Amino acid sequence: MNREFEKQSLDGSPSSSRGLALVGLPTGSARVQVRLVNRASRRAWCRLFAAAVVAVLAGLVGLAGDVSRDGRVAAEEPSTKDAKTVEVTVDYGDGAQRRYVLPYREGSTLLQVMEAVQMHPRGVSFKYRGRAETAFLTEIDQVQNEGRGRNWLYRVNDLKGEESFGVHRVAPGDRIVWKFEKFGG
Repeated sequence: MNREFEKQSLDGSPSSSRGLALVGLPTGSARVQVRLVNRASRRAWCRLFAAAVVAVLAGLVGLAGDVSRDGRVAAEEPSTKDAKTVEVTVDYGDGAQRRYVLPYREGSTLLQVMEAVQMHPRGVSFKYRGRAETAFLTEIDQVQNEGRGRNWLYRVNDLKGEESFGVHRVAPGDRIVWKFEKFGG
């Protein structure tokens, strides 16, 4: 079998390889198929691929900068641009957590913030009893309060809640954590 490759243009006439790389079947085969590849186009794709690789690596390096020595991702402090948001973290007490950043709404209670979390496409479900100053959260994502054991307790900016979540007003930039833990823990 002949191992030479024939250079042809699309109309079958001989072609110069100027700016084009021509790929075909060995000469002498019954049918010669030709594919034209523009070298400039190939260079553009190579540059695009290289830029994508650099962007991915830069992103990985950026993420690595936020990881502490024990492997946990460092929490971001609210900045002035985040002042119009409220951050909610649900800590299941077993190492699993879910975090939501929601827009701040003037005059919202913690109950209203939890309802907004529930409406999120990947939100949590929760149950409570009572209303306003007697509202008491009893369950998040089918994890129920245990009574004398662990229960759902909230903290706002690292301070334990001292009133019902039905009346506690949130402020812009608040960091709310619901944790399944023993009272006093």
